[in-house]
Amino acid sequence: MYGDYSRLTVANARRRHYASVLLQQGRVHLDADWNELVALTAARTEIAMTDIIGRTGAPKENAGFKIVRSGNSFTISVGRYYVDGVMVENDSQLNYENQAQGVVQPDLVSLLANGETGIVYLDVWKEDVSALEDTRLREPALGGPDTTMRQKIAWSVGVERAGNTGLSIDEIISHADQGEPIWLPGSGLMRAGTSVPVNLPDDSDCQLPPEAGYLSQDNLLYRVEIHRGGTRSQARFKWSRENGSVLALLDQNTNGDFILRGAIEDDELGFPDDIKVEVFDDSDRHLGRSGVLRRMRRQADGTVTFTGGLGRAFTSMSNPRVRRWDQGVGSSDNGLSLDGASIPLERGIDIAFQQGDYRVGDYWLIPARAATGTIDWPPAGMPAAGLGGPLAAAEVAPPFGWGRRRVPLAIVRRSGNGLSAQVTDLRPLFPSLTQLEAVDVRFDNSACDLGAENVQQAIEALCARGQDHCTIFARNVAELLAAVAKAGNARNLHICLAEGDFILDRALSFSGLNHLRITGAGLETLVTASRSEAAIVIDNCRRVEIYDLRARGQQAAGVNKAGRRGAITIMRSDNILIERLDAECSWDQRRGQSCLSVYGKRSTTNVVIRDCHLSVGQGQIGMQITNPHRAIIDNNRIHAVSPSAGTIVSRFVRDTFLLKQIVAGAIALPGGTGERSTIIRSIRQPLKVSSRVGGASTNIVLHPSLIKPVNSYMKARQNNLSIGQDSELYAHLRKSLIRAIRENGDFSAGGTQVRQFGPFVDSLTGRSAPYCEEGVVIAGASIGEVQIRSNEIHGAIYGVRVAASDSKDQNPPNWKRARPVNTADKVIIEDNKILNNPIGPTKPSNGIHVGHFDSLIIRGNRIDFLTALTSTDKAFWMGVRVYGWRGPLMRILENVVQNSRIGVSVRPNTEPQSGQHWDLVHNGYSNVTEPMDAGGSINKGPHT
Repeated sequence: MYGDYSRLTVANARRRHYASVLLQQGRVHLDADWNELVALTAARTEIAMTDIIGRTGAPKENAGFKIVRSGNSFTISVGRYYVDGVMVENDSQLNYENQAQGVVQPDLVSLLANGETGIVYLDVWKEDVSALEDTRLREPALGGPDTTMRQKIAWSVGVERAGNTGLSIDEIISHADQGEPIWLPGSGLMRAGTSVPVNLPDDSDCQLPPEAGYLSQDNLLYRVEIHRGGTRSQARFKWSRENGSVLALLDQNTNGDFILRGAIEDDELGFPDDIKVEVFDDSDRHLGRSGVLRRMRRQADGTVTFTGGLGRAFTSMSNPRVRRWDQGVGSSDNGLSLDGASIPLERGIDIAFQQGDYRVGDYWLIPARAATGTIDWPPAGMPAAGLGGPLAAAEVAPPFGWGRRRVPLAIVRRSGNGLSAQVTDLRPLFPSLTQLEAVDVRFDNSACDLGAENVQQAIEALCARGQDHCTIFARNVAELLAAVAKAGNARNLHICLAEGDFILDRALSFSGLNHLRITGAGLETLVTASRSEAAIVIDNCRRVEIYDLRARGQQAAGVNKAGRRGAITIMRSDNILIERLDAECSWDQRRGQSCLSVYGKRSTTNVVIRDCHLSVGQGQIGMQITNPHRAIIDNNRIHAVSPSAGTIVSRFVRDTFLLKQIVAGAIALPGGTGERSTIIRSIRQPLKVSSRVGGASTNIVLHPSLIKPVNSYMKARQNNLSIGQDSELYAHLRKSLIRAIRENGDFSAGGTQVRQFGPFVDSLTGRSAPYCEEGVVIAGASIGEVQIRSNEIHGAIYGVRVAASDSKDQNPPNWKRARPVNTADKVIIEDNKILNNPIGPTKPSNGIHVGHFDSLIIRGNRIDFLTALTSTDKAFWMGVRVYGWRGPLMRILENVVQNSRIGVSVRPNTEPQSGQHWDLVHNGYSNVTEPMDAGGSINKGPHT
């Protein structure tokens, strides 16, 4: 703890088991008493939390600091984590590179060799903050005095080579699973005492007898701090008379000279000329390193200079500061050596260090008192030799304070210039006491050999010994099919698949089970059906669990009358949990396939899908869930994969609905009301042609990219066309445009070769980036609660769509005044990264689309449209689109939308709700033509 304190007494209070501090009337109040109370309270809380949680852990309901691969790096999830009883919080999803403003993280490529395994760790410490560093601590009404310090819980996430831990990967996983840190505090110890000094400083009081011990008339709090870590022979230290509390901000004047801001003009509590100082910044604190020690001189004009410079460019430093140390200007810039049986500080104070490991920032405090001529050592209790006795009799003490704690978060592996897709989560999770389940209670497997790690698994293993439960271990397809057939009428089935490819003729199907669990060996287990879009089909089961495997769907043999099927398809089942699934769905000439499909029952289906990776075929869907009672979609990665040659053209031939969407955005008759017609009028232009019969003018409107092609086309065909009405012209152009798209921009009509639409068709078919139709779809006649959080969706036309609708859905204005039957109860879409890739300038595309709802929160999402088009080209691109009935709660806030035509659209206006809370605030927009398209009684607050 840096600060201007008299002393710190908590060690003595802890040893004597003090529980509180009580004030007495008429007595002097000391800072040490208050600080002892605060420290005791914090220590008791931290010990209690450690006894309950363990040394490390994250709450299941708000587990923070999950490491998720993103590009060549990784992200850090929102939430909480506990380290030795201290709560650590991350308020927003961060990238590894931008954890702290102004701090440059070490490059991952430089930290790990290609193919090398690394440990991602959480570094936690308690950081002291003064009024100089946070001016809001000052009270302006009192003239802004410097009163108290603050202490905050600070953290950073770093990467270390696994080999540097001294443990094997299995040992690291075992430690992490038990909630044990793998980086332990240093073992260094220090002792302090007094002796007769050989040389007294010039300012010592000559009347004090040389045998007095501490030879000064000042009451001081000495601080001894490790400047460079290592063994005793490697480490170096520095010291201060004022507990390192003399601090100033470092700045430059207009001439580029260094100046100090906030420094006290006092030799004892300020910066006199020719003094040893440490220059540091936020990067040093964040990365756990010391600043540089330099000799500082003060000039007559108030500027300062540093012998040896700052060691780096001043402009690259983040919030640079200067701290005074008192070991003398002649000492090394590396600090003082720890070696030696007795190291004199000054005025009769000696210290000594034992053999051990010392960490940067380890410190000890030595209160020195003029009234007794002694030092207050050891930090707790009274040694036999008396208070502040000779060094030989003094007790040793470990470093003061809480220090820095490092705990493992994940195992990663470098692959090329980034990380491999496999990230092993090491965070131990704990439930709240009210939600404690058997799966949360550990099980000792040594006696029963049930192959179980927790009570739930042990119960299921025991059930497997009954007649209605079967556990299948399969190494290949033959063993799998034989075991499933042998299972017969078992009501509970647990299938364990070994590493390898399970290639089936048709989908593996299960129906009517009480409990079905399928587990694999991670990415090394692949299940696929050679003649089916579904690899696994599950129907009418009470509980379904799927863990740790790959599933691949093939091209559909024909249209499935039962509806769209995914590589994994689950129908009419109640409780569904899918974790760490890697699923692929193939491209097709039709829309309809998906990686994962769940057809639920509104009253009973609960779905949890987390930590999955979905590779979506061209024009298909990532995951689709219908009629859920509750759906939680958490921390999944969904991305479109590149198609084979000619896929897009093939889809145009077969997918009539897709063509209608594209053409509807390109050409229209005038008129109409509502959201779509508003966009049409704002970006389309009237057609001006003279080729119509009688030379009549037209009111047909076109997308700007088609004005010149259509005029050129009409001019080329003016001699063999007979069109007299707008409707006739509209029908003819629509038919011609569809034909041009299907025939790749080149077709023959009336003896004329039509090539005018080639550039427009090229904008649709000549795309290099893959796309999928939708990332996450939650739909159905009725939807309960939906939570979609911390997912990454790359390359979709519609990123997230939540819309309750059926054939009975009423069009406006009926549901503008009354709640429709098909409505989502509660929708939360938070902290997702959505990178849309629309198919072309006239095809609608939404980052997030939500239909009828009672309660809606869309917060903290990043939505970006990757296709580079002009603002007028982005006809129907919207970052967030809310269309339909609105219940009393709607909050759309803290989202960022880039490269879209409309940032957030909330349409149409609906009747105000009783007690409504409709907010559209604090969103950010970049390269967006119209940030907000919303009317009615909506609070449209500030945005950027």
